[in-house]
Amino acid sequence: MRILRCAAFAPVALMIGVVMVGCSDTLTVAPASGTVVYQGKPVAGATVVFQSEGGPPAIATTDEQGRFSMNTQGRDGVLPGKAKVTISLVEATEVGNPNAVMDGDIPSDDPAAFEASLTSADLAAMARARSLIPQKYNHFQTSGLTADVVVGQDNEFHFELVD
Repeated sequence: MRILRCAAFAPVALMIGVVMVGCSDTLTVAPASGTVVYQGKPVAGATVVFQSEGGPPAIATTDEQGRFSMNTQGRDGVLPGKAKVTISLVEATEVGNPNAVMDGDIPSDDPAAFEASLTSADLAAMARARSLIPQKYNHFQTSGLTADVVVGQDNEFHFELVD
């Protein structure tokens, strides 16, 4: 059975939008990584998004130690400059038709096809999913998180989330 985190769909939607606009072979990115901590503990499974001005988003998922390494359109790193940051983590919910994936009707490596297979009931379940960190971090307008990414520097960011 396929279990997905709702937070995974926000980055997927962003990535699909970026792919539709087109990928550029001339993107300059700088490595960026870091940690996410909430209530003194590492946050595992959170989606971290860096949105630079005028460019595609960089996306990562935290590991069990709360560590992440950013990726922009398949490249390790983030566009240089100031970026707004969101971090999201919601309880897992089952969405889509897991049998369609297992039966091969939907390729497991095709997020666009999986997203297209979602029903209104799936979308409603995703909307009801409970955030496991303060919701203010889910949105660029309310997170208050930023990152200044510089080429040639150690772009290591530590985000300590508070209530």
